[in-house]
Amino acid sequence: SIVSVMQLYKNNLKMQEVAASTLCELGSIPETALSIGKCGGIDVLIRALWLHSDNSNVKLECCCALEILSRCSQNNNSKNNNSVENVENVALMLEIGAISAVIHTMQQSTEDSRVQESCCGILYNLACDSEYVKARIVEEEALDAISISMVLHKNVKALQQKACRVLNNLICEETLDAIQAANVPELMNVAAFNFPSECNKEACFMVNTLERMARI
Repeated sequence: SIVSVMQLYKNNLKMQEVAASTLCELGSIPETALSIGKCGGIDVLIRALWLHSDNSNVKLECCCALEILSRCSQNNNSKNNNSVENVENVALMLEIGAISAVIHTMQQSTEDSRVQESCCGILYNLACDSEYVKARIVEEEALDAISISMVLHKNVKALQQKACRVLNNLICEETLDAIQAANVPELMNVAAFNFPSECNKEACFMVNTLERMARI
């Protein structure tokens, strides 16, 4: 199986890259996403992030796969943000240290906007349904990593949009002070100025939410 390949050839960069890319493709099929998590796919992807932190191609494919495997439902009528088939994947990712792995990857890949974008997507997915997880992500210094990414890649529209989305998704009572201290509203305003169609709504949401929470 693909997971077995990643386990057996953990030091083979090309094998890791191709296997992770295949898991990403398979993970886009709802029926297989949960199966990938159950058979150890998430474990080998996170291990590869740590083991090959100096290889941009492996990191990108692993992050893309993890983003797909944890993605939130597009069904606005769903009670929970995470799709049913991925709730267990998210729980597994949190259990085996996905937050630390993803933020470490961001810190080690500051120049790669594609990796940064995918990492923001993963963090967004992980934080969808839990204030506890939002607080954990912020405690792991995610705000610094996201802020640096937004500054370094201020002209990359897709990254700015995903960064704004995850920053809004991290807002809760426990993270409020940290978000304000990190000058997050200012960063989002810059993104909204550069990409109004993609980021203005997100920036307004951040400002309005902070104002509302300050009145409570």
